[in-house]
Amino acid sequence: MTFGIAFVCPHYAGIVTDRLLSGDSSLDDSDKCGSVTYVDGRFAYTFAGLAEVARYKFQTRQQLARALCEAGRPAQAGGPPVGTLEALDRVAQQLTAVTASMRVTPRDKRVSILLAGFRQSAEDMPVGEIHLISNFEHLSEPASDIARPAFSVGSVAVSGKLVSWIGSADLNQTARTAVLDLLQDSRVVPQTEVIKALVDEIRAASDKDPTSIGKRCSTIIVLREPSPFLVDYYTDQPVDKVDATANVVAMYGNIEAFFIIDQRLADVRFQGEAVTTRVPAVHKRQACPCKSGRQYKNCHGNTRAVHQIDSYRLSGRSTVLATPEDGSPMTFVSNEMMKGF
Repeated sequence: MTFGIAFVCPHYAGIVTDRLLSGDSSLDDSDKCGSVTYVDGRFAYTFAGLAEVARYKFQTRQQLARALCEAGRPAQAGGPPVGTLEALDRVAQQLTAVTASMRVTPRDKRVSILLAGFRQSAEDMPVGEIHLISNFEHLSEPASDIARPAFSVGSVAVSGKLVSWIGSADLNQTARTAVLDLLQDSRVVPQTEVIKALVDEIRAASDKDPTSIGKRCSTIIVLREPSPFLVDYYTDQPVDKVDATANVVAMYGNIEAFFIIDQRLADVRFQGEAVTTRVPAVHKRQACPCKSGRQYKNCHGNTRAVHQIDSYRLSGRSTVLATPEDGSPMTFVSNEMMKGF
């Protein structure tokens, strides 16, 4: 499982999640969250439950990003854009179809996706929302011990403040009240204080259940007014490589329709809040030092490579699995620099 927490208040929303993939995957530091943009909404998301089924070459992280992107595609060429609510229903249908034929125990097939952000309709102001796509739990009902045949979508509009969570731990009443008190004063309380409180709760849960919940965390903040997503990485010790969050833009039409995943910081050393990345230059036909498996000329030696997008400030490897529908150069302004704390 995992421990993923979503929160919404009038000025910002976001998610905080640990980075441990338990079970057969057994990865200590893997990202389980991302951001998605539709024509009427911008959300951070995370997932809990089934992470990978090797014999089916299935990874929830990859499949989810792909489904979120494809769900924004108009039903027919030139058709009307697909909004958030319709798109999430499509995601539920896609996940139902993909997992239906998997011979996995009903308990192990459980998956929940939690989203938090803002949706805007017509001339109205953006409204905070939390969505849950799951095959075993709902926002207002007890979770099931086994996976149901189909995924469903639960949604709630938030006029004030709300905290929700998924995974193998619960946010106790004392912690929940403390976070809600911070969100009550969201106009003056920095998002970092909310994030820190939730990171502390995840690490406390890790102390109780270290095989299911990790101490390293990823966080994504969505501001009510359109602006870059704010992505941070919280680590309890220096690390060499960091899987970054997925980014999905599913607006289609004349703007980007793509998702980017498996970006990675290489040779990272944390000193306070500073992050440095070092990939030395080599001959253009040599293997790139970032260990991407590509020649240097096709990786860090290629100044047009997507992995060198300044907005992410990553020096590593990335896989682009979709490109702008109209064939125009990709612009990517979604994430701030990742930091270590």
